[in-house]
Amino acid sequence: MKIFIEKSAKNFYEQLKFTEQIIDIKLSDTCEGAISLSAEQGDKLCVIKNGSSAKITYSFSAEFFRGILILLNKKDENDFIVTETSRFKNCGIMVDNSRNAVMNVERIKKLIAQSALLGYDNIQLYNEDTFEVDNQPYFGHLRMGYTQAEVKALAEFGEGFGIDIIPCIQTLAHLNQIFQYPAYSPLNDTADILLCGDENVYAFIEDVIASWRKCVKSERIHIGMDEAHNVGRGKYLDKNGLKTKFEILSEHLNRVNEICKKYGFKPMMWSDMFMRDVDGNYHSGKPLSMDEITRINKDVTLVYWDYYTNDKAGYDVQFERHLQTGNNICFAGGAWKWGGFLPQIIHSLKVSERALHSAVEHGIDDVFVTAWGDNGAEASFEGIMPVICQYAEMRYHDDDVMARIDDDMLTLTGVACTDACIELSSLDFVRPTPHPENPSKYLLYNDLLLGKFDSHIGDFTPEHCKKYREKYESLAKLENNKSAYVYETAAALAAALELKCDMGVRIYNAYHNGDKAALNIIANEQIPEMICRVQKFKKLFKAQWFKENKRGGFEIQDARLGGLVSRFDTVREILNDYLGSKIEKIEELERPILPFIINQDGKTICANNWSATVSPNVK
Repeated sequence: MKIFIEKSAKNFYEQLKFTEQIIDIKLSDTCEGAISLSAEQGDKLCVIKNGSSAKITYSFSAEFFRGILILLNKKDENDFIVTETSRFKNCGIMVDNSRNAVMNVERIKKLIAQSALLGYDNIQLYNEDTFEVDNQPYFGHLRMGYTQAEVKALAEFGEGFGIDIIPCIQTLAHLNQIFQYPAYSPLNDTADILLCGDENVYAFIEDVIASWRKCVKSERIHIGMDEAHNVGRGKYLDKNGLKTKFEILSEHLNRVNEICKKYGFKPMMWSDMFMRDVDGNYHSGKPLSMDEITRINKDVTLVYWDYYTNDKAGYDVQFERHLQTGNNICFAGGAWKWGGFLPQIIHSLKVSERALHSAVEHGIDDVFVTAWGDNGAEASFEGIMPVICQYAEMRYHDDDVMARIDDDMLTLTGVACTDACIELSSLDFVRPTPHPENPSKYLLYNDLLLGKFDSHIGDFTPEHCKKYREKYESLAKLENNKSAYVYETAAALAAALELKCDMGVRIYNAYHNGDKAALNIIANEQIPEMICRVQKFKKLFKAQWFKENKRGGFEIQDARLGGLVSRFDTVREILNDYLGSKIEKIEELERPILPFIINQDGKTICANNWSATVSPNVK
């Protein structure tokens, strides 16, 4: 679509020029053969097209770009009027840069443009320690995080699109990586938790917050404070005696809030530590006591996070429980990219729809979607775009959401959600379950001889893997697929698993059946072929990683996948030693196959911890 920018829209010229590389628009110097585009600010989004002229009225800057997306989605229509009113005051995306993958600057810029086109207004950068902090040389040392100059540039770039860049940090727990250095041991309570009440801790937190303030203009900051289950149970207990977690947390929050105010930030925090009951259940329906409510600092927005609940009634209960505090409430849902190499689109779309319906009904006007990267951040961010589109569409609409997502996906990526993107998670979607499972990860790393997960293959068969390998290969070849590299990587993973998924069981059965011919084929034909397939997967996976992320962190994937290939070599040697009578038996195969989870014997499961998957031995 050729667009001629009229004077009223000139403020967005440079940003539209950038989007030429993302969507099918071309800015023209003349109005001949182009859409003549004007703009003005108003109280809602309105896109009017009459033949070769169009006008976008927007209520905030990013909405102008959503107007561009609407024009593209309806490019085949000559005359139309589309009016939309946002149901949320704020709608954002949280990018996890703390699980080894730090999204590179160019991909963040692309995401800023994509999020503006969809009508978001903020992006949170979740950086536990992957950020340059003044006075803290060991903070994020060797983690390949962002420099302050990079964050300043991203904040300025975002401002042009109307996208607020919000720091999302940790000021209590989830700081395990800094505690690998002795320099930070004095600040440690226990595990990954800071020592509350210690003045050196607050000096450290101030360094972090002050450094972010130098780089961003946002009034908002996310201070974390989630999942600090053992807070006050280490050095704090020795120094201060026994106090309740609620008391420790509220006192610590007051101190952190004062630092935020000093630097002009309005904080939000994950709500779970305040909202857990005595049994540690975050999703309890038990209301807080009045004493507990009064202890929670009212300057702080509480973020209710939930990526799991399958029924709307569950969200209703939690929103009502959170609203009883009297604090501002924000909701954070999840685009599941943290279960392994593939995103969990089917589950994410289902739970997000129910969550956002409930949020609207309860008057929650602040929401964002998280994109965590647990255990190595293996899945592509590009793969979760359907869920990113879903939050944007549900910001404005309650009807025809899937059709709207399809339109957005076709414009932004070249493939429709229902045609292709849902398929990306279907390799792991072997059976209907309340929560996602990830056999494509744990069966890739499941040891061929030890077979810790041999009882959890279920219907994740070679035939199943072949089916999706062929689908991914076909989808990667679609003419307009701008995300072809994601499907190429997925196809290579499925190809490796086509041989690997049940190989341990086949080795075990052949050994116990005395079928040396089958063992010979596995050792000398199939294992060499599997090595080639894993190496191809690694090559494509590396290319995918470097396209989206900084290089730092991939050394872990080198170690994991390189170790997998090395182990294949060792297993082949062991099998050949047995076949050549150099050894009388294979000790690893003399044990029975036991289910990892007893009540799930014979079924697929979720097991996303590489170190717990690759071997039962000490690592």
